[in-house]
Amino acid sequence: MIERGLISGLLSAGIKVGDLRGLPIPVVRYEIDSEGEGEAGGIYIRQYPCDGRAIDIKFFNSKVGDISIKQEKAIEQLFFREDFDRASMDKVGEIVVPPNALKYYKTGYLGAIKEEIIKASKQKIVIDYAYSSASIIFPAILGDMDIDAVSLNAFTNASKITKSYEEFRNSLSRLSDIVTTVKANAGFLIDTGAEKLFLVDENGKIVRDDAAMMIVSYLVMKENKKKDAVVAVPINASSVINDIAKKFGVKVKRTATSFGNRMAGENDKDVILVCDSMGGVIFPEFQNAFDAMYAIGKILERTGEENVTIGKIIGEEIPYFEVLHKSVPCSWDKKGQTMRKALEDVRNRKADLAIGVKIYTSANSWVLLMPAPDEVLFYVWAEAKDKAIAAGLLEEYSAKIREWQK
Repeated sequence: MIERGLISGLLSAGIKVGDLRGLPIPVVRYEIDSEGEGEAGGIYIRQYPCDGRAIDIKFFNSKVGDISIKQEKAIEQLFFREDFDRASMDKVGEIVVPPNALKYYKTGYLGAIKEEIIKASKQKIVIDYAYSSASIIFPAILGDMDIDAVSLNAFTNASKITKSYEEFRNSLSRLSDIVTTVKANAGFLIDTGAEKLFLVDENGKIVRDDAAMMIVSYLVMKENKKKDAVVAVPINASSVINDIAKKFGVKVKRTATSFGNRMAGENDKDVILVCDSMGGVIFPEFQNAFDAMYAIGKILERTGEENVTIGKIIGEEIPYFEVLHKSVPCSWDKKGQTMRKALEDVRNRKADLAIGVKIYTSANSWVLLMPAPDEVLFYVWAEAKDKAIAAGLLEEYSAKIREWQK
């Protein structure tokens, strides 16, 4: 209903609309960039993955990234004011169905990946498609790469798109059981939009999202031969990423934690990877957008070429780390005051003020304070070599945030 309403509105304003029906988000983004007809952008409508009562409408710009918060607010204002033109009867838009969207994506995918390495590695994997539309295209791509894949929930089901946190954890547990049962090299869970990816190693161990970010970063940085290469990660990512980057002569760029700002991290021509600590990965070599399907292919390519497994990388190449997190209630009218007090608190201390307030308490520990953009909360992250020290920092600054609001 919402999709048809939006299409009708666009047509009435004289806009030509390409209706891609039920394709995954990465394919829609790729179509905007590959069709070559000067698309102004795109819109993706879906049931919100975490709340079945809400509809999620995503707007993409002509460069396939998410539009900015400023642009979102401008669209809202124009919509509620009804401040937009209507086309005359002879200039209304038209609906077309792009015929080659799946073909373009598949061809681009197989052209960007090292297909022969994946074929030679003879890996076996388990994929939970989570009833997403990725099941429409990805099995054929895996078939072309001769991947032995056990597929779960590989069909679309509108009634099962939304998952609670408990249902999500149960899905990962089932994936873990099947990986060990069939003796697979790895397990992958794709989210319903095919943007986020969650990992299970060959031993059936569920990999933490921030650890998955380190694994992908390690694999990409080890392969890199580009001078002045950059990996972009969110400001709250562990300092372990700096140690890995130093080992391979790669620079680390810190981005904001919001989804759109993480995607903006690939705009630097030297960036070879953008990732977050919540399952999102961008490979600019393919497209400037989160894509779980391409991430799976790249992980298989790199582990196949290096003859390693995900579990071995965690155990041997990446030291244990843990970034602690806490949310502290903070009303809208107190956020500015709290930020001012935080800035006063770090006036004579080593801190990074580019994104939030990041305080370096020692060479190996830090605390990050950041107001939530759309909730009455203040976020606090802390990391230290000793977990007890990190927990102490978390409590100390949570207490300060509560005090600064008075």
